[in-house]
Amino acid sequence: MVRFALGMLCLIALAIEPAKALDAERVLSMCEGVERGMKVRGEEVTLPNTPTAYQCWGFIGAIQDVSRIESAKGRALGACPPPELTTIDFLRSFTKYARTHRQELHLPAGVVAVKAIASSFPCK
Repeated sequence: MVRFALGMLCLIALAIEPAKALDAERVLSMCEGVERGMKVRGEEVTLPNTPTAYQCWGFIGAIQDVSRIESAKGRALGACPPPELTTIDFLRSFTKYARTHRQELHLPAGVVAVKAIASSFPCK
């Protein structure tokens, strides 16, 4: 029992990271794993069964949700993605932008994602 408790404490200690924004390079790496490993059948998407795949998918899904927020001043992210776009479309927008703007990979992933979405889906 003591060995189990010590093992759990070690796992918890390894899992705890300082609260800071992930840089775009790290998220790009996670999302490239999703691109390589996801299976798409019609509207059903099966992700690789890894924590990083779920982190990427959650991150991209959050960006997708925020991109649709509207106020009197316009869209929250300065982008106007069509409503029929899928999370896969947003994923590909992020990875394409990040790969072609490597000089920005040190920036927080959210900053690069906003630039990617604004570049891919500008408001007219």
